[in-house]
Amino acid sequence: MSTKHTKKVRIKWGRLLLAVFVVAAGVAALIYFNPFGPKEPVLPPPVPKLPAQSESEDIGAAPKRDDLLIRCVGDIMAHMPQVNAAKQPDGSYDFTHNYAFVEQYFKAADLMMGNFETTFSGDGTYSGYPGFDSPEVLATNVRSVGVNVALFANNHMYDTRLAGCINTVNVLRANNFLAVVGARTTTDENRSAVIDIRGVKIGIVAYTYEGSSAVRNVNGIPIDPNYVNSFRYSGGSVLDEDLSAIKSEMDWCRANGAEILICYFHWGTEYKQTPNAADKALAQFAAENGADIIFASHPHVVQPIDVITVEAAYKEAPAAEPVAPAAYGEIVRPSKAVKPTTWTKTVPVYYSMGNFISNQRYESLGSTYGETTSRRTERGMIANVNVSYDRQTGRIFYNDISFIPTWVDRYNAGGRTYYYVVPLIGDFSQNGALAESGHYNRASSALSAMIDLIGEQYIYKGQ
Repeated sequence: MSTKHTKKVRIKWGRLLLAVFVVAAGVAALIYFNPFGPKEPVLPPPVPKLPAQSESEDIGAAPKRDDLLIRCVGDIMAHMPQVNAAKQPDGSYDFTHNYAFVEQYFKAADLMMGNFETTFSGDGTYSGYPGFDSPEVLATNVRSVGVNVALFANNHMYDTRLAGCINTVNVLRANNFLAVVGARTTTDENRSAVIDIRGVKIGIVAYTYEGSSAVRNVNGIPIDPNYVNSFRYSGGSVLDEDLSAIKSEMDWCRANGAEILICYFHWGTEYKQTPNAADKALAQFAAENGADIIFASHPHVVQPIDVITVEAAYKEAPAAEPVAPAAYGEIVRPSKAVKPTTWTKTVPVYYSMGNFISNQRYESLGSTYGETTSRRTERGMIANVNVSYDRQTGRIFYNDISFIPTWVDRYNAGGRTYYYVVPLIGDFSQNGALAESGHYNRASSALSAMIDLIGEQYIYKGQ
């Protein structure tokens, strides 16, 4: 076969194959584009996924939040047996070991507050009840173990008169507390404080009750109310003019940038496990006027924790909730949606955190107050409030409202007396102080009593 003939055959077969391909492609196209033929569904674009949120969180842009751990203890007292036990062989004093087992909880907090129920007159002589005057190193030691805000509003703040009160404030300031709240050294100073904690401004207001008398006094000692924060009871309630003064201090904190506001009150009936009506009313007043957390002490025993519910205004209202789609498709927000203006705030109230450390206990008070009441004075707590603050809206989320139960152990060893604050969480049977004293059962009974009074739900669940 010639070369010319071979080329003609190849061309014919090529044309035939091309024709077959064109016909097949046409048939396939007809089938695919025929509206009556089989067709894969074309899905709509997916619905935009909103960020995960808690049930209490408003829908909208993800908020910028700051988490803060705020803790507080009640009365840090210094009876003379405690002072004597802190005396060292060289004549100096050291109270640091009293807090060896709670120091870790102090230093873990962003804000750690404690009430100094004593004075530092600076004259070199010391005394306990009824007129407290302690070694100044107590302030140094308490600051070193992690307390960073000193509360100084209580019925013993004037035990060494105005001069001692002023010197106490100066001593506390000299020990670099972030704030000293409750008294001042001149009438030109602020009565309250606003401090910055990790970028969040926290306002702190502290007040003590006064004695009942025509003369303004605390612990029976006449006071100059220009130097101390105090309020009076009359007819079973706080005087209106003193409520106004408290509100003015709270307003001052807000005006000076406070984003979270804490009130501390020294109030209540000694040795009673329940708050009285006047103090409940004051707590309600404080919550309604802007308090976000309320801590309190004085009765020498712990009292229940409560929560007051109030409506609070947003600093900047969050976006309104989007309209739910009627069908599969995009979310469409209403053009004139009404934004919320308030949120429901649950203000924790620690009616009494009790003695944090003292010499009040069964051994010293049993013959006067009986076993049941005297053992209650050995119990205390570290109040624990974990919050998230939304910078944009001003809303506070209360992540944890709880307390770490504590018990004061006192025992003798090697010719010396020792005081330790023992945290009653986890397996505290291995606590070093309890192992030395043999007081585990006594501490365990104290925990059971606090659970019965305050409730298992408020026990701190962390480590």
